[in-house]
Amino acid sequence: MADRRKLIFDCDTGTDDAVALMSLLLSDNVDVIGVTSVHGNRPVENTTDNNLRLVEFLGMDVPVCKGCACG
Repeated sequence: MADRRKLIFDCDTGTDDAVALMSLLLSDNVDVIGVTSVHGNRPVENTTDNNLRLVEFLGMDVPVCKGCACG
């Protein structure tokens, strides 16, 4: 198998980004090395919490960062 593409996923995780992030985290072709949260339809605190919950739910060890500070 070819090397997996490394990426950082920057998102304002609501339903659509949650599905995209889940697809990336479970992909055999991608190595998600980090997730960054931004403000979207919800404040960045909410989108960061969504990212943390999704990563934890999937049992992944991926850093999730809010703005410039990792949490």
